[in-house]
Amino acid sequence: MWNNLGASLMCRFEITGDWSDISDAIVLQRRVVELAPEDHPRIPVWLNTLGLSLMRRFERIGDMDDISEAISLQRRAIELTPKGHARMPFLLNHLKLSFLRRFELTGDVSDISEAISLQQKAAQITADIPTFHSN
Repeated sequence: MWNNLGASLMCRFEITGDWSDISDAIVLQRRVVELAPEDHPRIPVWLNTLGLSLMRRFERIGDMDDISEAISLQRRAIELTPKGHARMPFLLNHLKLSFLRRFELTGDVSDISEAISLQQKAAQITADIPTFHSN
């Protein structure tokens, strides 16, 4: 329920740009993650959602702590998701977006390389697509 409220606040933030909405959403989403046992079946979704909210705030204000935490949370969501789970391509894509956003601000080539790798993994899960390696 609290996570749903956080998601609703994020939606309103996207429409109105009201900073209190994104701040309140992040507080609620953090609380959900803190209170949930790590083996709860929804914890990867909640970690990912919090990561996406932090990424959106990073996009607006450029706080490196937000994007670093988003990446950490999204990685944890992937670690906790069973291999072959239907949500895996989405989790990989969301982590890719966080690396891409950080690359856009810092120009760190390792971030764009990681984003490409994650996108390749997501594509391979959903279809038989070859992996390309640069020389």
